[in-house]
Amino acid sequence: LRNAESQGIPIYIARSNSSTQIASALASVIELRRGPEDKALEEARDGIEQVVGGQSDEVELAPQNAYVRKLQHELVERANLSSRSSGHEPFRRVQIYR
Repeated sequence: LRNAESQGIPIYIARSNSSTQIASALASVIELRRGPEDKALEEARDGIEQVVGGQSDEVELAPQNAYVRKLQHELVERANLSSRSSGHEPFRRVQIYR
């Protein structure tokens, strides 16, 4: 552990050997490695599920840059839904609807 620490290698600790603690530690590591694009695409997937599941007629996502919005529009298209961008930079966002 000292060698890893001296070399700047991250060390993650689970409080116990239980599956819950290990899952929690892994979730923390995975969350740290996710970038803003991954989070934005997950938000788009959640929005798609809300529209497809009938929970909402339209879902407005958080503002993103043009590249991320393009990826979000592609996800929506693959789900056979419609989308549009609205607002003005830097607050332009994707809206998902049927």
